[in-house]
Amino acid sequence: MIKLTDKNERQALRFMAPFLILMFIFTIIVFGIGFLTSLTDAQGINPGKNIGFQNFKNILKDTYFWNSVYVSFKFAAVSVAIQIPAAFLISLWIESLPYKRTQSLLKAAFFIPSLINTLVAGILFRLLFTGEQCIANIIIGFFGGNPNMNWLDDKTLAFPLLVFVSFWQCIGFQIIYFSANLRSLNQSPYEAARIDGAGRLSILKNITLPLMKPALIFMTITSAVSSLLVFDLILGLFQYNIYENVTGIILYIYLRAFQWDLEIGAASAAGWIAFFLILAVSLLQLKFLGLGEKHED
Repeated sequence: MIKLTDKNERQALRFMAPFLILMFIFTIIVFGIGFLTSLTDAQGINPGKNIGFQNFKNILKDTYFWNSVYVSFKFAAVSVAIQIPAAFLISLWIESLPYKRTQSLLKAAFFIPSLINTLVAGILFRLLFTGEQCIANIIIGFFGGNPNMNWLDDKTLAFPLLVFVSFWQCIGFQIIYFSANLRSLNQSPYEAARIDGAGRLSILKNITLPLMKPALIFMTITSAVSSLLVFDLILGLFQYNIYENVTGIILYIYLRAFQWDLEIGAASAAGWIAFFLILAVSLLQLKFLGLGEKHED
């Protein structure tokens, strides 16, 4: 290990300086300006006047805001509950295949959707699900289902469709992450278990799951936060026909700032409230799921 000296510290600070300066300019200052804006009645390009914490009080009384909070947390809960187990099971299946080339092809096939911009993915699926004669209905009709479903015009189908598109785009990254962790596991416990005659389910329950716990916790937390911040996927998928049951927190802030009378001050206040809500959820997950704690091998 390199012992830090005054010279080393100065050199390290010089290397870090560009990042720290840019972070200060584009993060810290922006946060400060956003907070100051939240204390005003700014509207559009009008800077407005200081009104204290009135925007925060108004947002906390807004039922539409709390509906967006409910939608965001519901979407995060459903997405994580579906994606994490599915990604883990698929990664187990891929890693159990005998041929490395087959494994690589499957990983690439699952991972490619993750490379597509989220807004572009939303627009792509909007084209696939628009109209009664859309491609999705043709495929459904071929397998004997209802070929006349109005996916984007039916409020009851909007949320399941959003969850499906998110699953399609996100699961590839999760599979790659879990597969990498599975390959890095210590093989000694597996060899001992096979010698003792343990079955696959027993090995999965008593060895794989405990060893994969840090990876599962990490992916659960990051996926939950990512789902809470969903915005461009909704905008690309539903465009101007956005229902209340798919309007999340970030979309609410966008609509408040750029469509509902351009209430920049109120939108800034909503952004700060959303920030603290998501921070609180993340800290609770870290506390109860135990990410960063030492786990016994």
